[in-house]
Amino acid sequence: MRSTLKRFYPILLAGIAGFVFPFCEVNTTECGSGSDCTIMPTCTDTLKNGTESDVDCGGSCSTKCQAMAKCATSSDCLSGLVCSSGVCAAPSCTDGIKDGDESDKDCGGSCIKCDPNATCNVAGDCTSANCVSGQCAAPSCTDGVKNGTESDLDCGGTCSPCAVGKTCIADGDCAPYTCGRPVPEGQNSVCALGNGSDLDLAVPAGMAKTINAVATSGTGAAAGTTLTVRDGAGFAADQVVFIHQTQGSGAGQHEMNRVASVSGTMLTLKTPLKYDYVAGAQVLVVPQYGNVNVASTGTLTAPAWDGQKGGILVFQAKGDVVIAGSVSMAGKGFRGPGVSGTCFPGAPGCMINHGRTGESSTGPSAFSTLNGQSKGANNGGGGGGGTRGQDCAAGGGGSYGSVGTAGVDGTIGACIAVGGQHGGGVAGTAVGVQDLTQSIFLGSAGGEGGPDEDGAYPGPGGNGGGMVVLFGKTVTVDPATGTINVSGLAGGSGSNSGPCGGGGGGMGNGGGGAGGAVRIVTSDAVSLGSNRVTASGASGGAAGSCGAGYPGGAGGVGRIHVRAGATLTGTTTPAAYTN
Repeated sequence: MRSTLKRFYPILLAGIAGFVFPFCEVNTTECGSGSDCTIMPTCTDTLKNGTESDVDCGGSCSTKCQAMAKCATSSDCLSGLVCSSGVCAAPSCTDGIKDGDESDKDCGGSCIKCDPNATCNVAGDCTSANCVSGQCAAPSCTDGVKNGTESDLDCGGTCSPCAVGKTCIADGDCAPYTCGRPVPEGQNSVCALGNGSDLDLAVPAGMAKTINAVATSGTGAAAGTTLTVRDGAGFAADQVVFIHQTQGSGAGQHEMNRVASVSGTMLTLKTPLKYDYVAGAQVLVVPQYGNVNVASTGTLTAPAWDGQKGGILVFQAKGDVVIAGSVSMAGKGFRGPGVSGTCFPGAPGCMINHGRTGESSTGPSAFSTLNGQSKGANNGGGGGGGTRGQDCAAGGGGSYGSVGTAGVDGTIGACIAVGGQHGGGVAGTAVGVQDLTQSIFLGSAGGEGGPDEDGAYPGPGGNGGGMVVLFGKTVTVDPATGTINVSGLAGGSGSNSGPCGGGGGGMGNGGGGAGGAVRIVTSDAVSLGSNRVTASGASGGAAGSCGAGYPGGAGGVGRIHVRAGATLTGTTTPAAYTN
């Protein structure tokens, strides 16, 4: 017998006399010879023995252990179970080990997303949604993945602002635009296109619709969140507002913001102001439409500039803008001086004043002064007035995107100006730049014609064109019937007849107004037809007692800027800036 053999015990079976059976102790491997026996551990003996981790499973057994059975390693357990704390259990996202379909400990797969630097198999394993070479990358504003604080792909949050039509959460995701919130539950907000809260706008055939009536003058300081306005009526929390320095210091600067609250004449804003707004600034409510449809022969417009507010048509549309009729702000910009039928101060006789300048972003109209060539000086973009003299000195044209033309000089005679000259008004000075996101202006007015010694009233200067700023998913101008028009108005003709006591001829013609501004911004396509969008300057007056031989100066063209999110087709007058 080997020394490793365990002792054999005879056992008498009760009830069977005379028979003695030899049994081996469990786990023996050899019981000698003869009457000795051999009993080996098996995977079916209902005993935990051999290498088994639990009864008849695990270890070298082919049978794997069920849930809650004991285990030494996960290989002891049925497929889908892992050995956790010595027991076969289902994988858990909180068991502190990498198991199941996890890419790293307790993350990835069907568990929570893994933080940067953890192991990953696919992008979906990572909080950054970006798996690079088997490792979760940190969120980046240039990784081509929507992650981190971004509201859309690589924009919003702490990244750069999102483009028109991109998803946003707050206005800061869209600067300089606004985020179209709030929106109905379950719908995404998008940058610049509004939230549709004012529903669809439909202008029927033959009808006119005026918008942007809620407007007032206002002032506020850069980096501040308040505007002091002349009239707070009509303003309310969460409205989008357009703020524009129309005249005076900083003219042309503008921005969109959102009202947080209104208290009397104080508007508190959601976002700090980008610019200072001083006297000459205005603020107006921006309608939030779904779709906009202006039917053929229908007209959409806004109030004209009145010296404190107006001249601006602006809206945001979450859907499509279709213009088969007219969107018109023609002649609703800066105002031309003089009124037909109203006597010039001091008429008749050798007046002391020259014709008045056209109104402009520089300021209101005033009597012209002489420039170095004895011409009527301009008023920034506003045309100069014709000088006083005997006959027919004409007013200069207003200017914006291009310089207008000067008014024709008058004849020399009684009441002649300095140096024997009786000069027409010079044209206004061009203002602004092509990119209307930088600055945007109303069209400047033409100058008044020059007075003479026996007249009644000179020709008025023509008004400049107003401003149209619209945002939409798409914009379509019908190629046969649709128009967007911000052109200036023609200058008036001087007349010596009237109630002023004068006679004869010689009161000068007025200069024409400059075109205004059109800015179109979309997330998708723009179709404008052929020259259906116009910002033309107008001609000067060329009739009255002086006639066509002494015309007022013509106004310059305005500016058009189209920023389409997709295909842009069509032409405009003047040609649009499209960058």
